[in-house]
Amino acid sequence: MVSVIIPSFRMGKFIGQALESISAQTYPQWEVVVIDDAGPEDGTQNTVRVFANKHRKHRILYIRHKKNRGVSAARNTGIALAHGEYVALLDPDDWWEKDHLQKTMEILREHPGTGVISGPITNFQMSTKRFEPWPFADWMIHLFPASLASNNFLQTSATVIKTSVLNRVGGFDVSKSLQHIEDYDLWIRLAEKNVSFRFRESITCVYRRHGDAASSNSKRMRLLHNNLFKKHRMFFLNSQTILVGYLMHKTSLLPCLNRNPLFLAYAKFFQFIRGMKRKLQNNP
Repeated sequence: MVSVIIPSFRMGKFIGQALESISAQTYPQWEVVVIDDAGPEDGTQNTVRVFANKHRKHRILYIRHKKNRGVSAARNTGIALAHGEYVALLDPDDWWEKDHLQKTMEILREHPGTGVISGPITNFQMSTKRFEPWPFADWMIHLFPASLASNNFLQTSATVIKTSVLNRVGGFDVSKSLQHIEDYDLWIRLAEKNVSFRFRESITCVYRRHGDAASSNSKRMRLLHNNLFKKHRMFFLNSQTILVGYLMHKTSLLPCLNRNPLFLAYAKFFQFIRGMKRKLQNNP
């Protein structure tokens, strides 16, 4: 059984497509828990009710928080109610290809000790109606989990996690200082617990980019990233040592890593040292 957890806040116009992508899955053993985080009336409850009536063979729950508690608390509510051995995360404005769960569960059957499965996504830009594949670079997989120090390249809706692993780390952090970057925090905490991650090669998830998304506020996201760096300072420092070593042989990697201020400082220092070395070699 896979429990699909959908936190929703003002996403009534999108959630129907997310739900239909679940019903289209070739993997049949799923349930759905939708947590309405005290959003305004936008049709979410009725959409879930209609969906549940169409799929009576599946367990489908709609839970509404009495007050807004944030996306982490909403997901934690869903995890606590999950019956499945695995939790599939799906945001209400994203959707899956029909083989998303099937391909994920095939990997888990081959590697039963795996705690987390994720994969690349297709980016859908609503303003232009364009679809753009976002595959993982080889170095991201090769250097994982140190590569997490570069940026959060694991998309929540593309990820399935063993329920026992989530319970072991206490689910998502509900601190306000990490809301809308709570998934990044979770990946780091799981990696620090030596949880096994594996990655699908194929793209099975579509990530919708639009103005209503919390991540569209770039100033706020920078502040959240700073909070994350402070919480996981040793992880970033240790990981950046590994990345800098790799950078010595892959200098083209630098533009991909410039979102992280700590790493950028490391990289600039490395470039300075390399430049001095060249000067010494050219002028013995």
